Amino acid sequence: MLIWYWFPVRKVGIPVEGLVPAWSWLRRADTGADIRPYPVILPLGPGVFRFAYDAEASGDAVGQIDMGDSFVDGYERWQDVQMVRETGRILGLQAGTIQIAAG
Repeated sequence: MLIWYWFPVRKVGIPVEGLVPAWSWLRRADTGADIRPYPVILPLGPGVFRFAYDAEASGDAVGQIDMGDSFVDGYERWQDVQMVRETGRILGLQAGTIQIAAG
C-alpha cells in the first residue's frame, strides 16, 4: 500500500522556504540494498514536503534526506527517514531551534 509521508521544515517555528530536498541515500532495512529510483520529494506548501513509499511491496526502508547547502546556517541539514510495514514514520530531528517533524 502506497503511503504518503510528509515533513515540515522550520527554523524557530517559521517554515523554511526555497529548499530543494533530495535523497542522500535510501536502502532496504533488511538487506542494505539500495532502493532505486528514489521516491520523488514534492513540495506540499511553504516549508512542507512529501514523498510516497510502499513498504509492503518494497520492504522496510531507512534513508536520509539532504535539505541542501542553503540550509546549513548552524542547523542540521539531514533528515533521517524510516518507513516500515503497516506503520509509517519519519524520525523527528531537532537541532538547536530547528524543528523537523513528521505526521
